[in-house]
Amino acid sequence: MSLLKYSEARKFRDEKKYDEAYKKAIEGYILAKEFPHPTMMCSGLNNAAWWIRNVDKKKALYIANLLEYYLGYYFEDLPKMYNQFDTIFEIYFMNNNIEIFEITDNIYKLHNNILILKLMINSINLSLVII
Repeated sequence: MSLLKYSEARKFRDEKKYDEAYKKAIEGYILAKEFPHPTMMCSGLNNAAWWIRNVDKKKALYIANLLEYYLGYYFEDLPKMYNQFDTIFEIYFMNNNIEIFEITDNIYKLHNNILILKLMINSINLSLVII
């Protein structure tokens, strides 16, 4: 059911009816929360926050805070959540929210960990070629 709400939300977004898109995304989030499905919950929150950010930045901030909570509660593989972190960052920035420093630090650490991981993989690949 949440997927149907999300598709309706995208239709409203395409028509530039951002309030309606926001409402449908939140309805989808509520449905996803009932069984709970963390990926669908976060997808709905991410879309709702992103689509409403230019219409009502305080509403977007509330949803971004909720998104940040669920990301921390359900997910451990945070590098795969980069898009959601971008949404949270942008909304915190728009609202001059002090929590932007914390999310910036998290993104910085994730970025550095990804670079270190890539270097390790390249090092392993080179050593395999040499052997």
